[in-house]
Amino acid sequence: MGRANECGILEDPYAAPPEDAFDLTNALEETPDTADEIILTFVKGIPVQIDGKTYELDDLILTLNALAGKHGIGRIDHVENRLVGIKSREIYEAPAAEVILKAHKALETITLTKDVAHFKPIMRSNLLNNYTMDFGSHL
Repeated sequence: MGRANECGILEDPYAAPPEDAFDLTNALEETPDTADEIILTFVKGIPVQIDGKTYELDDLILTLNALAGKHGIGRIDHVENRLVGIKSREIYEAPAAEVILKAHKALETITLTKDVAHFKPIMRSNLLNNYTMDFGSHL
């Protein structure tokens, strides 16, 4: 549960995105001066608790969106390569996803074996390339 914006002023790669492009995250100047710390609990790789309270996944995401979004976490300004060969600038908001992915990656650093940790990004890259393969490419 996040948001994506494209087109309009965002087509200019030098233009800062307008603040009204964001709904889930606060601007830096509107974030709290103090940090919040949470404990995110995973079971079999799935986040299930925040600070000891169990949530259904959709409610956990909504809660994390609010907690992280108020601190401005989850703003992504990205230029992507579309399948049709064009580049497209998009502004994403995904506070919960940002927190979950960073927390899961931190867990992986202390749980994955050296071989698995080395092999995982290779497989990820191969899977992504197969999924987004450009059959008209000259490579």
